[in-house]
Amino acid sequence: MAKFFSENKEIRDEFDKLPLAIKNAIIESGVEITSVEQLRKAAQSIEDNM
Repeated sequence: MAKFFSENKEIRDEFDKLPLAIKNAIIESGVEITSVEQLRKAAQSIEDNM
């Protein structure tokens, strides 16, 4: 798994709430998530493009 999952509990908790398809897309994208807000924006962007 990506590094951000193990380093930040708040981000991990938010990530765990996402649908599986969104989680997979984030992991596959290779994007480095550094905040919960960034995670939410990435998830919304992926969802909008599905």
